[in-house]
Amino acid sequence: MKPRLLYDGTCHVCINYIRLVKKKISPEDVDFMPSNGNLNDFQYVSKDNQVYQGNTAIDMMARDFPAILDYMWMLPEG
Repeated sequence: MKPRLLYDGTCHVCINYIRLVKKKISPEDVDFMPSNGNLNDFQYVSKDNQVYQGNTAIDMMARDFPAILDYMWMLPEG
């Protein structure tokens, strides 16, 4: 099973961040799944089916795909 990243598909900041991430991670390697606006934060489901939320989700995705570390500065703190 490949990892999945769920994000708010109505949030312009989220959409733009995912657009950049897709330059570093192919959709062949991760399923990018936009929600319809009811998702409050990123959710990452790793290939071993572990679920992470928020900043932890992005940190775990960066562990699995270190190329996205270039974009970590763009995320809000907290």
